[in-house]
Amino acid sequence: MKKYIILLIATIILGFVAGNKASGQCEYCQYPKICNIVNFNIVCNGNSYPITAVVCYECTDPLVYNVQVLEFSYPPELERIMYDTNYQYYNPACEDAMWDNLWAIIRSKAFELCGYVNCPNRVTILRTIPICGEFIYEGPPGHEFIRKRFHPGTCNLRCVVRLSVCYDYNNQTFNEQLVSREYFGVCPDEAIYPREIFDPTTPPFRLECAQLWSTRYCP
Repeated sequence: MKKYIILLIATIILGFVAGNKASGQCEYCQYPKICNIVNFNIVCNGNSYPITAVVCYECTDPLVYNVQVLEFSYPPELERIMYDTNYQYYNPACEDAMWDNLWAIIRSKAFELCGYVNCPNRVTILRTIPICGEFIYEGPPGHEFIRKRFHPGTCNLRCVVRLSVCYDYNNQTFNEQLVSREYFGVCPDEAIYPREIFDPTTPPFRLECAQLWSTRYCP
């Protein structure tokens, strides 16, 4: 089984080389870890919004899979819809849709890369999301994107969700149980969420250390 997993990972790595070049964040996900660029869309208030995530996978143990999100990128309009409570199109359900879609994708990929575990046997998945890090608002007008990035160092607060998961081959579904939510790393008090992003006239900016989400919670 281990030989099969090693061969599978080696094959997948070759397929990811081109994608890895799309993001410098993959420098924090070196071999034998596997860096993957995830692209998906969510429908929010009747409109489709593209989201890109850079995800690092590590099969550290036959029964422990590590999954770390290194970067998020999406249009600022989606940010306003998810977090600006004064916005006429405010809809917090869109944030749930974003996380649910991302997790469904990376959970399946983790099993594909590290090995499927059939119920009743279970595997632990450690899902890590950056809470504080680099916040970038890019132009040009009409093509703006927000990028939220994890960085090691003194602005690296992150949430680690421990999950117990198995795959039910009979129903072709995942069985998942939440075990714990924990925080690791640090985030200075002055690292706040940049609410100026809610103003569409705000010029592009880059913050090396910021709170990446409207609250410091563990999604």
